[in-house]
Amino acid sequence: YQEEKLVNDEEDTNDVKLMMALHSFDMFEECVQRYYEARGLSIPPKDVIRLQGCLLNYALKIAPHNAALIARCISVCARALSTLQNQKKASMMGQGIVLGGGTKKSMELDMEAVATAELEKLLSVPLEGMGLKVLEMPDFGMLLVFLPWGNRKKVAVEMVKGVIGGGAGEDGKRVKDVSELEQLFAILAPLLRDEGMAAPAMYDSNDHAAGGGGSLISRTANLMGTLGITPSAMDQNDLFGGPNAGVFGQAPSGSFGGDIQKLAQFREEQSLVAKLVHVLDHEDTDVAYQMLNVARRHIQPGGAARITVTMPAVVFAALGLLRRVQGLEFPEPVSVPKKEKEAEKEESKKDGDGVEATKEAEESNAVEEAKEESKEEGDGEETTSADDADAEKSSPTTEDASEKKEVEKESIAAEEVKEEKVDAKPSPPA
Repeated sequence: YQEEKLVNDEEDTNDVKLMMALHSFDMFEECVQRYYEARGLSIPPKDVIRLQGCLLNYALKIAPHNAALIARCISVCARALSTLQNQKKASMMGQGIVLGGGTKKSMELDMEAVATAELEKLLSVPLEGMGLKVLEMPDFGMLLVFLPWGNRKKVAVEMVKGVIGGGAGEDGKRVKDVSELEQLFAILAPLLRDEGMAAPAMYDSNDHAAGGGGSLISRTANLMGTLGITPSAMDQNDLFGGPNAGVFGQAPSGSFGGDIQKLAQFREEQSLVAKLVHVLDHEDTDVAYQMLNVARRHIQPGGAARITVTMPAVVFAALGLLRRVQGLEFPEPVSVPKKEKEAEKEESKKDGDGVEATKEAEESNAVEEAKEESKEEGDGEETTSADDADAEKSSPTTEDASEKKEVEKESIAAEEVKEEKVDAKPSPPA
C-alpha cells in the first residue's frame, strides 16, 4: 500500500485508497482472531504479542493519526494475555494449588525474554506519536503490568522523554489535570520507587492535610513546609550525612555493586523525573498547586538517593508558583524607565510652554482689541468735535446778527430819506 501510494501520481481525492487500506486491516485482524481460536489457550504469549505488534505497525503506516486502530491493537493484546493468565490460575487451582499456597511467581504468566522484549517494543511504539493520549486507553496500563519491573522502567523512560520533549505547548504531550498526572506517575512508578513498595494514595482535592486551608499563598508555603523527609519514610542519617548517604543524587555504591555505568544510568533517570516536575504547569494556580502536591507524594517515598535529585525540583517549582500567586494578588507598581520619564517631562514641558504661549497670545489679542476699541471711540469723538466746529463756523454769533440788523436798519432808513427827497421836489409847470 505504501509503495503504491508513493509511486502512483494520482491523488486519493475521495479517500478510496485509505478506505481499501482500512478494509485490509480489518481482514488481517480477522485472520489473527481465527488463528487465536485455532490455537486456543495453547498459544504462547510471544506469538500473541508478535501478531498484535505486526497489526500495530501496519495501522501506523496506513493511518498514523488513527488512535482507534492503535487502541484496538492494544486492547486485543491485553485481553488475550489476560485470558492466558486467568487460564493458568484456574489450572493451578484445579490441581489443588490454591492462591494461599502458591507463590506470586507461580500465578503469573510465563513471559519469555523474547515475549518481554516484543511487549516492551509494542508499548513504546504508540508513545512516539500519541504521547499522553495513551493514558486514555485503559488497556495500556493493563498491558504494562505483564512486563517485569526493569522493562517497565524502560517504557517509563520513553514516556517521560516524550512529555519533556513536548513541554507545555504541544497537544498530547501536556499534562492537563491532576487525574492525568496520577495516571502518568502510575506508569513512571519504576523510576520513583523500588519494586515491592506500595504506591501512595490517590490525591483528594478535599484533603488539606498536606496543603492546609486558607489562601493559596499560605497553602503553597505549607506545601514547601511538608517537603521534609519523615522518619517513617527512611533513616534521617541516610539523607543528612549518614554512613549510607547518597551524595548529590548518587545512589549508595552498594546498591549497584560499584557499577559506574548503572550509577550513571540511575542519575540520568532521576534527572528526567526532575525535568518532568519543571514542565508541570496550569493556567489555574489552584490546579498547579495540586499538581505539585501529587508530585511530592510520589517522589518523597523514593529514598534518599532519589529525592536528592528530584525533590529540589519540587521546591523550586513551589517557589515559582509562590511568586506567580504573589504577582497576581499583590501586583507591583509599574516602574517607568528613566528615559521614558525624561521623555514625559519634555512632553509635559512642551505642553506647558504651549499653554503659556497660548495665554500670552490671548492676552495680546485682548490688549490689541481694547486698543482698537479705544481708538475707534477717540475717532468718533474727534469727528463730533469737528462737526461742532464747522457748525460754529457756519452759524453766526449773536453780535454779528445784531450788527447786521443795525446795518439793515440804516440802509432802510437811508432809502426812506431818498424817497422823501424825491417826493419834495416841485413838479414842472404844465
